[in-house]
Amino acid sequence: MRWRLSRAWFALRHTRGPLQDSMIVIDQYGKPKQMFIAVFDGHGPNGALASQFVRSVLPKVCVLVALSMMVARGWCVCVCVLT
Repeated sequence: MRWRLSRAWFALRHTRGPLQDSMIVIDQYGKPKQMFIAVFDGHGPNGALASQFVRSVLPKVCVLVALSMMVARGWCVCVCVLT
């Protein structure tokens, strides 16, 4: 059994295609002692594009969801957009 596992691991290790994963780390995300850390695992022919897209969009979506929850609770929200 040990030989079969080693052989399978060797076969998988040497037949993998290009790495399609992306990651992001944002320091002081929302609060001074808060971080946004995520890893996105891409698969398939467009896996790299998909993981990069989610990496660029997800932090913004999280902020919008948090703001919409604040507005729904009746909190006063002021948003400044810098371009």
